[in-house]
Amino acid sequence: GTTTGESAVTGLLRRELDRLLASGAADPSEPIAASEEERLALFGYLGAPRLPAADPPFKGAVQPALVAEHRAAALLIGQKKYSAGIRALQKMAREHDLPIVHYQTGVLLVRTGRLEEAIAAFRTARELQPQAPDVAVALAGALMRSGQVEAAREQASEGILLAQDASMRERALAYEMAARVALARRDAAEAVEYAADAA
Repeated sequence: GTTTGESAVTGLLRRELDRLLASGAADPSEPIAASEEERLALFGYLGAPRLPAADPPFKGAVQPALVAEHRAAALLIGQKKYSAGIRALQKMAREHDLPIVHYQTGVLLVRTGRLEEAIAAFRTARELQPQAPDVAVALAGALMRSGQVEAAREQASEGILLAQDASMRERALAYEMAARVALARRDAAEAVEYAADAA
């Protein structure tokens, strides 16, 4: 059934999204446009990295409760209640140690300017999913924004290595981040090289 205040069409879309996520048929390889992120959050969806693990992030006996908890956090983000949404995701991350939730928390912390907390969230996601290029690239971006350019360079290089067997999009994003980090380090030659690789 539908939740209170939810139209029949919205309920249908929500059930279809749940079905796709449960079946693993949804392909997270395409990034979500920034203009669409909050609208999708209102439907209970937050962007996610592509993780090497084949298992779905919410599984087993606790799956329905976790999905509901995650959806509630996403709805807060969709309503622009960022602090409350971040707190909800942090609680999930602490209790269940899911790399995808640590990553999503990091993204939101960067967006709200809480860079040191974001770096910590991305580092935890990296420890849990060391083979995920998207997480290395996200960590590089947060480090760069906080002025830690040498650490950012190291993570960007890791992202490039991890993305070699990934999709073209993931490779391009890794090279693009490396180019941005090179610019932050004022290394124009390296920036041009990475930008050409990204192109």
